[in-house]
Amino acid sequence: MDFTKQQSLSNIVNDHKNIIIAKTFSKIYGLAGARIGYAIANKTIIDNLANLQSNTNNSVSVLSKLAAIASLKDDKFVSNCYLLNENVRQYTISELKKLNCECISSNTNFICFSLAKYNKDYFKQLQNNNIQGGRIYEEQGKWTRITVGKMGEMKKFIKAIQ
Repeated sequence: MDFTKQQSLSNIVNDHKNIIIAKTFSKIYGLAGARIGYAIANKTIIDNLANLQSNTNNSVSVLSKLAAIASLKDDKFVSNCYLLNENVRQYTISELKKLNCECISSNTNFICFSLAKYNKDYFKQLQNNNIQGGRIYEEQGKWTRITVGKMGEMKKFIKAIQ
């Protein structure tokens, strides 16, 4: 949700008792190493989940908690991350399409695309340029994905696979 302008669905959790919204601080807030997130759900579900915890702080460090709280207050950082990701993702999708790679529409910090019509050995191109790539996630369309990095990184990626 953080990479979209769509409205949160958190307001429906009390009316729909079987919905849990899981949120992470790993992506737009830049706290992947902190391993912190939260859940929004009906009070009964939250209470049931709390009863399953083996300890009261769920092994989240004080530093991670403080970083998460601070990140929620830093609207400028989040807004900048959103805009940078949007611009770099759109550039990369545009360039992938020029290379005959069909892309799945996305509001994330990664792009899923097909190598079915790509005319080179994609993974060899990445390897030759010291770029870590994923794998084929779906064989029929040869779908893979790439994480959206900084503009310079994505330009290097595109140059490597051209």
